[in-house]
Amino acid sequence: MSPDRWRVLAPALASMLLSGCAALWPAPYGEVAADADPVRGPGLPNLIPANAPSTLNGHWADYGGHQGIDVLGDVGLPVLAPAAGRVVASRFEPMYGHRIEIDHGDDGDGNAVRSLLVHLDERLVGVGETVRRGQQVARLGRTGLLAGAIPHLHFEIRTRAPGRYRIFEPRNPNLYWVDGAGIITCFDRARRYPAAPFAITYPVPCRGVDWE
Repeated sequence: MSPDRWRVLAPALASMLLSGCAALWPAPYGEVAADADPVRGPGLPNLIPANAPSTLNGHWADYGGHQGIDVLGDVGLPVLAPAAGRVVASRFEPMYGHRIEIDHGDDGDGNAVRSLLVHLDERLVGVGETVRRGQQVARLGRTGLLAGAIPHLHFEIRTRAPGRYRIFEPRNPNLYWVDGAGIITCFDRARRYPAAPFAITYPVPCRGVDWE
């Protein structure tokens, strides 16, 4: 979550917690952030399965922008690789806390593509390791100043156009789900996923779906 966005949300969150107004907080499962930029088409909202952990914040352009999506969950919830790739960063930093970055190769349009997973409680993979889609790579947490002490996973997709040396730019993760833009796709180990073009599955397990 960006500092500007946090300054906007902090008073409302504090008021909600003090008043016990739980209706303003998403249910644990099946609710997609209302502020998420829709990508399915004009007037069509993003969709989330009823058994998928809810999102607190979506990707949006207001207030300076939120570059990823925030997935709610209890501390310790498994965090899964959204697609196959190679770990290029695994470290702790003050603002994002424990973070993992995975390089996924080419997105099908000639752009290099990476995913970013932050505010982790524990990292389970190191730099140079190859990971498969759905593999547990971390545990969800609330580390880093930008977590605001709220347990959640901040998840980003970043791409780099050919010739842009080391410059990766954030993209809306909702554009890349396996089941189509704006349709959050739970990882299921019994399902077969195409190797190309690049597409992602939810970076946390969905309730009742066999992921291990």
